[in-house]
Amino acid sequence: MYFDSYKLLNSFVDLYKLNQSETTYKQIDGKLRFQIIEKTSIEIIISIAKYREENGDMIADPEFIIKVNLDKKFVEAISYQDQFGFRPVYFTDGTIDIEARYEINSYLKSWLTMQLDTQ
Repeated sequence: MYFDSYKLLNSFVDLYKLNQSETTYKQIDGKLRFQIIEKTSIEIIISIAKYREENGDMIADPEFIIKVNLDKKFVEAISYQDQFGFRPVYFTDGTIDIEARYEINSYLKSWLTMQLDTQ
């Protein structure tokens, strides 16, 4: 699942080039946006959001925060947010919500596939 999501994500944007770029975000088709939150030489933390218009405002729904490991070529969602709420995988006290980790990463793979199919 983590390696499949890496391949899918790389179909939208070249992750190595994104990491080397000075640009902090990349927008695809006007509604899908990748924004760099943090990066090192081997890892990028990215916000991926699909935007929709509501009452004249652009709303991110859903939004994933993902960690991309460029060396190991895997992607892991570390949080998810939509109109119903926010769901983290990792907590500040060091605990991990294993169920959320599996569910969010499974959904990320399906969601990326659906986005790719609608392009």
